[in-house]
Amino acid sequence: MKRKLLKFLLFFIVLLGVKASAQERTVTGVVSAKEDGLPLPGVSVKVKGTNNGVTTGANGAYSIKVPSGIHSLVFTFIGFKTREQNVNARNIDIVLESDVNSLDEVVVAAGGIKRAAREQGYASTRVDGESLTAGKSPTIAGGLAGKVAGLQINAVGSGVNPSYRLVLRGNRSITGNNQALIVLDGAVVPNALLGNLNPDDVDDITVLNGASGAALYGSDASNGALIITTKKGKQGTPVIKLSNTTVLEQVSFYPLLQNSFGSGSTSGVQVYDPIENQQYGPAFDGTLRPIGRVLENGTQQYAAYSATNDKYDFWDTGVSNQTDFSISAADEKSSSYLSAQYLNGSGTTPKDEYTRIALRYNGSRNFTKNFTANYNASYTQNKYDITSATSTIYNNLLNTPAQIPLLSYKDWQNTGGWGNPDNYYNDYYENPYWAIDNYRQKTQNEYLTGLLELKYKATDWLDFTYRAAISNRYYKNKNSTAGYTYTQYTLDHSAKTNESSGVSDQMLSTSNFSTDFFANIKKDIKDFSVNALVGTSLKSYNYKYLNASGSGLQVTDLYNLGNITGTPSADESNYNTRQYGVWADATIGYKKYLFLHLTGRNDWVSVIGTRKQIVFLSCC
Repeated sequence: MKRKLLKFLLFFIVLLGVKASAQERTVTGVVSAKEDGLPLPGVSVKVKGTNNGVTTGANGAYSIKVPSGIHSLVFTFIGFKTREQNVNARNIDIVLESDVNSLDEVVVAAGGIKRAAREQGYASTRVDGESLTAGKSPTIAGGLAGKVAGLQINAVGSGVNPSYRLVLRGNRSITGNNQALIVLDGAVVPNALLGNLNPDDVDDITVLNGASGAALYGSDASNGALIITTKKGKQGTPVIKLSNTTVLEQVSFYPLLQNSFGSGSTSGVQVYDPIENQQYGPAFDGTLRPIGRVLENGTQQYAAYSATNDKYDFWDTGVSNQTDFSISAADEKSSSYLSAQYLNGSGTTPKDEYTRIALRYNGSRNFTKNFTANYNASYTQNKYDITSATSTIYNNLLNTPAQIPLLSYKDWQNTGGWGNPDNYYNDYYENPYWAIDNYRQKTQNEYLTGLLELKYKATDWLDFTYRAAISNRYYKNKNSTAGYTYTQYTLDHSAKTNESSGVSDQMLSTSNFSTDFFANIKKDIKDFSVNALVGTSLKSYNYKYLNASGSGLQVTDLYNLGNITGTPSADESNYNTRQYGVWADATIGYKKYLFLHLTGRNDWVSVIGTRKQIVFLSCC
């Protein structure tokens, strides 16, 4: 009887396992383009008939859970035909075809000129504002990640609001600049602004691959361009929006470290050393062992010889709190859009803080049927108060034996505590909590952009545009080091050395002014169509950088160059350029299916002196 009952229970358990596995299965694969075979990031993959969906990563890969009873997945992507695929395997690779009908869509080309997608002689990708802000990223760079094929977005810093490096279709130069040009409402702006512009202000972003934007923007756009168009007021009832977004951030992963052995430097012998960073000591056994050296008063720190999670729990959960406000309105003759944003956040490194304030006004006015004006202005300010030692702290924590109670060293200012630099167990690595307070960096950035655009329509096939734009940046930064003087006993009985105090100040200002005047000719002649731009441009760029530093503070915690004991060192850099150019862009079409696209540009560049350089760019 017992044997029959056991068989019945075993059969029941197996049946439940089979039923559970049949309820849900995971399907993976890669989505690529039929034309060039390249993977497509940002493709929407949904389970048909449900709201369950994912998007492909930078390598085009996806992984989605499909419930039982569902037999189809739906793949959609801008510019490609929607494809429905039966789920007949656990690995399904998909090839998407371009959607010819989408080529009739109007896109924003170089210079902010709108034209049919089929007329372009180059590849471009459009990302609308809704897609950009779907993930509630506080930056545009974060919102673009995974949405544009061939666009590499890499954070070049760590901590709160890092800077980003944008590269389209790989690096073209080993030593030169490989980054894409950033154009905001027709004004060329520094790449740093991409991490400080309010994503909710963006109407759409057009990404021009390759050198397609070089005709209008010169050689700066030879690596591609991101053309950002901000929102305008729309006719109808005025719209007021107020939103708040809170984002939590944690360290995503750590290197895999062993948690079985503690302090010791001799491999194979496994001898415990209370001051050693290397972890070749005996296996953890939970006994009480000494840490560090014997102090001047004869005391010694002890701790349980077992692994802790202190080196991982040291990092905080970063919190970013963002509030956005906007109001937009328009009538038949004018439109207005006003927005404001306030963001404050803390990083994963303790005591790292960041704030951002952004203001924007966009407007337009139709003076007559043929004469219109567009104008906008924006101001962004951000402030950082962070430690400059995050990377050093991270490295030191990785090299800290697992039995060390790191979290108990927060009160380093207590002269009798184990966290005080004189009492800290380690001769070679600083107390991370002391390093946070000792190495500080305070930074402030201010960005001001403005644009005035005048358009006059002379005839049905000819119009003229004049555009003036300015983009200014002001940056100041102060780095401070508190320093520390050890007791004579510590210096005589350890490898520790005195830490010198110091201060450094940096200031940077840049100004980028540009004007453009061009004529746009659009005319159909029987089976042929002509869309031509002929223009001239002027660019002026001014750069100034100042740096001064000194060491040895006379008055503790007074971080001023007038308070140092010696003579400060200083340097200055100035850079001024002016560029004049004439350019043309023409597209000749035949029956809306055959197009010839020609571009050309001639530049005269002056750098500080009288030397001039002529650059000619063309493509077909």
